[in-house]
Amino acid sequence: MEAALESAPGASLIVATERFDAVMLPRDIGMAAMVHLDRKARMPCLVYDCGAVALLVAASTGRHCRVDEAVEVRTGPDGWVALPPSRGVRWDNPPWVDGTREPCQLVSGAEATDVLAECFSIRWAVPR
Repeated sequence: MEAALESAPGASLIVATERFDAVMLPRDIGMAAMVHLDRKARMPCLVYDCGAVALLVAASTGRHCRVDEAVEVRTGPDGWVALPPSRGVRWDNPPWVDGTREPCQLVSGAEATDVLAECFSIRWAVPR
């Protein structure tokens, strides 16, 4: 599959968000949030070269993460994310238990609400 994706510029491995929600965030917020979220629970996280991060949370719980207008929640059969080995996509936290290919249990988006709200409040408080 990797060879096929490499030979076709622009091709990607796309998956619908039917079994999980994808919480799309600006990269600075997503990476700051991951520092704190890693201490609470394992949350799979994708990093995109375009400057976005996707936190993967339990299905139908991403709505709890809508703490700012910059948050986009992709959910259900109409939502989607690109996965590695797509060009420009990598795992920050893969969705499996360390050292195995056993899927990890996805946590509720509610687990990230406070952390995301704090990251956004700091972002908007710092002059740009």
